[in-house]
Amino acid sequence: MKNFIKRAGEYNLVNLFLLLFMTLLLLYTAWILLAKPPASQDANTIDIIIRTSAASIFGYFLSSSFQKTDSDLSAQEIPSVPASRSTSRIQITAVASIGLLSLLLLFLASGSVTMTPEVSAAVSQLRDFVSAAIGFLVSCGKSQ
Repeated sequence: MKNFIKRAGEYNLVNLFLLLFMTLLLLYTAWILLAKPPASQDANTIDIIIRTSAASIFGYFLSSSFQKTDSDLSAQEIPSVPASRSTSRIQITAVASIGLLSLLLLFLASGSVTMTPEVSAAVSQLRDFVSAAIGFLVSCGKSQ
């Protein structure tokens, strides 16, 4: 673990964020399995996005794109991409931050919020943010 932290600067930013997402998803899943909170339809709605997100990140980890580091990427010949289509570190950080915050809010809402139409709409929006953030990071990782 210490070696991983020392070398974190060498890893692709997308991969680091996806690892963070996956860590949180697995911790939440472990909590559900071990703490056995009371089941409810509300929590089940949120759990669906947790399982879907974890599965998509795991699939990315299985791909060859995950093994690339920033030094691997700079050594490759990458076709020039118009500036409007390139992905910047700030864009990756912003999308990942919004996705992580949305995921944390879903965790908090999972067992403690009564589902009203308003809350359901907010949960749906947060779910969409998490899915979009993970999809964006996976696509960035594959294109780099």
